[in-house]
Parts: sequence; structure tokens; C-alpha cells
Amino acid sequence: MTSVRPQELLLHSRRLVHLCYALILICFLLRAAWDFMQAQSLTVTLFLLVIQIGPLLIFLPGLRKDHLRSHAWLSFAILMYFIYAVLTAFTAGTFWYGLVLSLLTGLLFSALVAHIHFSRKLLGRTLQ
Repeated sequence: MTSVRPQELLLHSRRLVHLCYALILICFLLRAAWDFMQAQSLTVTLFLLVIQIGPLLIFLPGLRKDHLRSHAWLSFAILMYFIYAVLTAFTAGTFWYGLVLSLLTGLLFSALVAHIHFSRKLLGRTLQ
């Protein structure tokens, strides 16, 4: 039985963070497109999209450079998105969207925590 090397765990956790982050952004974009196609005004749709995606985009440069501090702050911020996703799942007509979003935010949070753990353990990095 082969064991997984710690460097591979770090790489897989980073890839999972990036995948979940991108899928959450895509969910918001698809929802905005759906709302616009349902005769919502373009101004309102774009305003809501900026409100939803704006805070997530703040963390993009730090995630790309693999800064642990950005990962740590994103793990706090994603919890607000999880609350939003659960509330959306319990709103009439948006159960599946809320369910997918809550699963993605929960997975992103778990991947962020794993990435921070493996980075600090294996590379001796701090949150700076």
C-alpha cells in the first residue's frame, strides 16, 4: 500500500481550493444570467452580481500567489456565503441552486482549512 506524500496533499488541496472558488463564481454568473433571462432589468442583475462576486474577487490575487493569509481570510468570508446559500436553499423555487452553492461553499471551506494546515505543517510557513 502506497502512502500519499505530503507535497501531493498540499498540491491537491490547492487545486481543490481553486476549483471550488471558480465553481462558486460560475454559479453566481449563471444565476445572474438566469435572472436576466427571466426579465429582470440589466441594471439590477449587474448590481446584484457585483455585490455577490465583489468580495470574493478581493481574494483572487492572494490565492493565485498562494498567500496563506488570503486563504485564512477567505475561510472566514466564505462562511457568510454558506449562510446565504442555506437561506437560499430554504427559499421557494431556489432549492437546488442553494443546495449546490451550500455544498460548494462547505467544500471550499474544508479545502481552505486543509491547505492552510498542510502548508504550515510541511513548509513551515506562517500566515504572513
